[in-house]
Amino acid sequence: MNDPVAPTATAIPYLAYGSNLASSTFRGRRQIKPLSAHVVYVPSLKLVFDLPGIPYLEPRFANVAVVDEEGVEVVSTGDAKVDETKPLLDTPTKEKTLAELKEDDNVSAEGTKGLYGVVYYVTPEDYAKIVATEGGGTSYADVMVDCVVLPKSELAPSEAKVDATDPANPDFHEGEKIIIKAHTLLAPKSKTRQVTPQGHPSPRYLGLLTSGAAEHSMPTVWQNYLQKLPTYTATTFRQKAGRVLFMAVWMPMFMTFFTIGRLVTDKEGRAPKWWGAIMNGIFKAVWGTYDSGFRQVFGEGERGTGHYDEKVAGWGEDDVERVEEVVEGGHGGQ
Repeated sequence: MNDPVAPTATAIPYLAYGSNLASSTFRGRRQIKPLSAHVVYVPSLKLVFDLPGIPYLEPRFANVAVVDEEGVEVVSTGDAKVDETKPLLDTPTKEKTLAELKEDDNVSAEGTKGLYGVVYYVTPEDYAKIVATEGGGTSYADVMVDCVVLPKSELAPSEAKVDATDPANPDFHEGEKIIIKAHTLLAPKSKTRQVTPQGHPSPRYLGLLTSGAAEHSMPTVWQNYLQKLPTYTATTFRQKAGRVLFMAVWMPMFMTFFTIGRLVTDKEGRAPKWWGAIMNGIFKAVWGTYDSGFRQVFGEGERGTGHYDEKVAGWGEDDVERVEEVVEGGHGGQ
């Protein structure tokens, strides 16, 4: 298919919507060198936070749900059963579209219809690295989605220094429309935690989305939307004690399995299905521990409001990012 904005014939378009929006994650920690980047609107998806991380510390990571199957094609299902991934259509909702959002609207972590993101064009080698850091191809379905490139006039003003991988959105002629068919990663229901109300991301993790949106001059309505989303912070003594104990119990095992996971991935960044089954079992055990004991003793570990105004006792920023890397290596965390 002819792609009018692809920088090279072999470049792979990859849609980022979570922490990979932030250069500190995508170009920094993951060492991905995108060839170009385009801010896009994806009408068939919505942003959700249903991918479980670690209670009391990083309860949720970003995921997407399909709200319109038109323009969505399943490339691979990872280790999920086909009937868990196709059809992917989420339960119909009465959520407002992004165009209907107002400044004073209360928004939920379940998202609104429609998604803004960034399509990075990357080399095949870097795409394999992305897959490897997002669960080795076992946790996510790889889907192709229609992404509408935004005209430069719809981007937010930015005073940031421009470089080769800043948004390369063109000025369109009236009536012109550019659509990119891009790969993105979607965790099926079997990999998510479905509770009501849904859990929240940490302020640190959500901050990667808000800073990434600002870096790419994403539309103001989306930046405002992200900034209003609720977050979780351990604030009480019981919650902080639960966090320390939970990490003491589970972190050594995470580190061991993360190291093994790196050894079993192939050159395309994909891990065998048996490894995905093991990691899926580990995360079920993690949240089973929380549901059956920690929550009753130490209190809420996945939902909350507030700002990240404290340091984790004994943990620095690098340590918290390391935890995110361990969890993402286990089952994703876009």
